[in-house]
Amino acid sequence: DSVDLLQQSVKEISKFSKIPVKDIGVVGDGKFDFKRVTVATIQTLNSVENSKKIDPLTLEKKKNLKNFKNSVKLLIVDEVHE
Repeated sequence: DSVDLLQQSVKEISKFSKIPVKDIGVVGDGKFDFKRVTVATIQTLNSVENSKKIDPLTLEKKKNLKNFKNSVKLLIVDEVHE
């Protein structure tokens, strides 16, 4: 499932790049933690982006997502299907 793929991706990026797992951000599986290198599920990004909720936590997530999107220099997408 997407959570397993998320964690697998974090481990593989860490192994390949020598970036410690703790220094890789995760968005998905209940986490919303952006870092210089971040692995995210499209489901979580889409859920936050399109949320109509106006509670403080959702608004903070939307703000963080917007800031992150404005700072992205490289985007790698995996498992793209029609």
